[in-house]
Amino acid sequence: MAAGVESTNNDGVRCQSAIALGSAAAVTLLACNLLTGAGDLDTAECLSDCEAGVPERTILPDASLPVDDSAVTPDAHAPAPADGGNDASKRPTFCSGIELYLPFDGTLDARSGQPPDLPPAVAFVPGKFGQGADLTGSSGTAVYYASTYLGVTTYSLAGRSLAMWVKPLWQPPCGAGTPSVLFKPKSTHAATAANAGPVIECTSALTGVTVDMVNGGLTEVGYPSGAVPNWNNGGWNHLVGTWSSASPTLQFAVNGAAPVSTTVPWSPNDSPVNFLRVGSETSLPRSVFDEVVLWSRVLLAKEIADLAASPASVADACGL
Repeated sequence: MAAGVESTNNDGVRCQSAIALGSAAAVTLLACNLLTGAGDLDTAECLSDCEAGVPERTILPDASLPVDDSAVTPDAHAPAPADGGNDASKRPTFCSGIELYLPFDGTLDARSGQPPDLPPAVAFVPGKFGQGADLTGSSGTAVYYASTYLGVTTYSLAGRSLAMWVKPLWQPPCGAGTPSVLFKPKSTHAATAANAGPVIECTSALTGVTVDMVNGGLTEVGYPSGAVPNWNNGGWNHLVGTWSSASPTLQFAVNGAAPVSTTVPWSPNDSPVNFLRVGSETSLPRSVFDEVVLWSRVLLAKEIADLAASPASVADACGL
């Protein structure tokens, strides 16, 4: 065998500095093999004379594979990136503009750290992703969040989107006579306080968005309760309400279906928005809530469909 040829030892180790094989070198090679673990008559490359002692052994790449010096093997024990390796440029477009994110994974705090105002006792149960908040208190349970946090306004009537996963624990989906309010912006905690913006609710006639008008009337948009797309009693439903000062004013979508909308003009009333309420004080929500998200913009129909169909939580999909 010619000098300079490499051969792998039994343990995958090579030595450097080739030895030419010949009848005179065979004995030396066998001695070297005993010291290095090479197979009988395998060629070894040694950094020093094998007769002088155990040669230094260096791990070398497999000669059968090309070596990319720029490649770095990730540490199997290294922590994963905060966004699960999901590059920002590859994230869904619905990740843009998130102002408030309530995952309800063992805490009522928002992902930004914002705590609820006067937090109630809430049971955490299996949610759509991770855990969810069970708001089935005997007297009705509501969770309030201030509409500003650390000086940043998280709510505006100029244009926003609100999404949530809701698992109804009632039959039929809407109670007769009284609405099951799921989301409501408010000026105070008082149950009699006027609406301060779009309200997502479920009534015996409508699942959708209701807005108080300045003149005391109502603008409604949504699906009749008998025609709610793919509504799951006892299962998870994705609800999205959007509003804007531009036409169309209101949109509502259930389970990723095309949003229904109204072009009826409306103007917000004069009540300030100081709190965002999930749930209701006056009627039982009788629901488990999960993944409540507020955006600073109006979501597109495709974004609403992508959000409802996402196999991952908003935190995982958006790297929050």
